[in-house]
Amino acid sequence: FFLPFQSVCVATANNNMSEETLTTNDISEAPTTLDSPQANPPPAPAPAPAPAPAPAPAPPAASSTQSAKHVVAIDQLSAKHQTLRKYEEQRRAKNKKQFDSNNLYWKSFRGLLNDAVLETDRALEIVEARAIIDRHYAESLEAIGMGNVDDTNHPITSLSSSSSKSKQKKKKRIQADKEDSGFAARRGSLFRMNSEGLLESRAASELGMLQQLIMTHGDCAARYNENVTVITNEILPDLQNLVKNLSEEVVSIAAYGDAIMLELEAAELKVQAAYNVYATAAAAGLAGGEGGGEESKQSQEKASDELVENSVCVWIDEMKYTLSVVLLQRVWKAANEKLGELFNRMKNLEFDRRVKMQELMILFMQRQEQLWVALPAIQGPCLKGLTEKAVERSQVDEDIGSAIRTGAQNIQLSQTTKEMAEAGMGLGGGEVEREEDRERSSSSAVTVAELDSPLKSALLGKAKVIEKRKEGMMGGWKPALALVTADNFLHIFEIPSAAKVQSGSAPEVAFNSLIPDVEVPEVADVEALLKRGKALPTNPREVVRDWHNLMHPTMSVNLPNTKIAFLPKSSDSAFEIEETVKNHGASAMFSKTSKRKIVLRAVSQEEAVDWIVTLKAQR
Repeated sequence: FFLPFQSVCVATANNNMSEETLTTNDISEAPTTLDSPQANPPPAPAPAPAPAPAPAPAPPAASSTQSAKHVVAIDQLSAKHQTLRKYEEQRRAKNKKQFDSNNLYWKSFRGLLNDAVLETDRALEIVEARAIIDRHYAESLEAIGMGNVDDTNHPITSLSSSSSKSKQKKKKRIQADKEDSGFAARRGSLFRMNSEGLLESRAASELGMLQQLIMTHGDCAARYNENVTVITNEILPDLQNLVKNLSEEVVSIAAYGDAIMLELEAAELKVQAAYNVYATAAAAGLAGGEGGGEESKQSQEKASDELVENSVCVWIDEMKYTLSVVLLQRVWKAANEKLGELFNRMKNLEFDRRVKMQELMILFMQRQEQLWVALPAIQGPCLKGLTEKAVERSQVDEDIGSAIRTGAQNIQLSQTTKEMAEAGMGLGGGEVEREEDRERSSSSAVTVAELDSPLKSALLGKAKVIEKRKEGMMGGWKPALALVTADNFLHIFEIPSAAKVQSGSAPEVAFNSLIPDVEVPEVADVEALLKRGKALPTNPREVVRDWHNLMHPTMSVNLPNTKIAFLPKSSDSAFEIEETVKNHGASAMFSKTSKRKIVLRAVSQEEAVDWIVTLKAQR
């Protein structure tokens, strides 16, 4: 993102000296131009000796230079503000289209996940319901074979739950045995109790012509019970585990994807907030710049102990906005990678689900084949279709992509229909744009140029990596990035030791080491919250990340309130900045102001001289 930083020209002091020279010349020539004597003037008496004229005072030249510098800074601020405002408008338009497209496809993706769960759950319903029906059918066949039916000839499949009916049935049978000595006495049961108390089949002589019919009910009941046992022990547990695991995976994937999309929303809000802060500061700077020249003159004439207060450095807010755009791009990159991993995870999950579903359905239909052997017209095509259709990964990938595109089109069409209905408009024909067409049209409609590095801003005068002395008597030296802005501020960013940046390093290397790493949700974090029953955030404003705070200088020095001097005792390239700051709180009761000293060290003595000249020029 950051373009290679070109070394900041340190000729600010030279430029200022040139401006002062021009201004001084203009002032010295002005009396000659306005008050020059006419050609061939009449002779005048010799004047009395007069004291030598005093040299022209320097303050007017400094005031004129300061005014010119102020006008240049305001022009630079105005041009930069117009550029950033146009950029932010284009960036927001492009980001909205990109987010809406991602959000549309994410909704379709979630719909596909939900459909996978519904389909698997539907298969479980069919198999489990069939096992229940077959169990009831087997019990009914056994009841019919054993003669356990009520007066209306409905099988009694649970004697324990129908004890009163069975008792009534038994009383009626006893009465019937007394009244009828023939068929009624033998119609009761296929089995009888032997001398050992065990149930055994009645003899064929006892059954007569109903023997084959009754035995058929027993054989059918045995086959149905066998089918129910296989379904219950071999198919249903695997199918139930498949539904359970799939549901848990889908909940995890959906929650993680929602967290990623929420992260993108939160990051965009942070960028917009950073721009609003910058725009407010820039507008205030431009509004106060109209009378800046006169204020500059007045500031030159202020008492030496008077402080410059309520100063605002627009560059800091510009830097934070630029940095937020960079971090937003990194969030998008990380989010796209995570969503890609999520998509691949879903494809693998769907592939495994289809393979397992096929195995279980084939096993289920093979068990049904033993029952449906007499019904080949119903069972044959179904089993043939299941066994001949192979599950291939390429086909699964194609099906998923087609389903997501179709789902996205349906969602978009539904939203369009709802919006037109609310607006009282009819829905015309037309095809929903494909993803490639939408991206092509959005890229051609909005073109967002890359932002320059904050180190190349027109509001920045000097940027170098120098050393700052630590506090304390035995304090050592620590590398720091020092920046001088057009708002007369010196900002110092202390560089962490892990960055391996030293005095004299390139400013852009030091600046990049200060940029915080972006964060996006991790799958393990989301799953841990789900397991603990914690609610995931649903509002992007509830998402808090460390990088949202952006970068703040370690210290900022208001240069008009400073004194700068060499420190030859510390080093031949060290200099000290003494800033007068206003006290606040309890400290203000004893003294209105206090002193703050900062000791810096440049790479060389020449560099230190250049720093002192640059800093004094900003006072």
